[in-house]
Amino acid sequence: MTKMTKLTELFAKVSESYTITNCHNGFFIDVSGENSNNDWVCAKYVFNTLEELLEAVKDLAWMPKS
Repeated sequence: MTKMTKLTELFAKVSESYTITNCHNGFFIDVSGENSNNDWVCAKYVFNTLEELLEAVKDLAWMPKS
């Protein structure tokens, strides 16, 4: 199984908006923002459970906004 990169490992700042999609077998978040080099990055994260999704949303809530 591939280790999922946490939002906090890729992003230094995140956009004020992001998209959460409810799928048949889980959820995914589409988020964009800036990395530690001030480069713009976009990523999609897949979650199998609601608990995993909630942890990611908690990370998004406290991260600095770009």
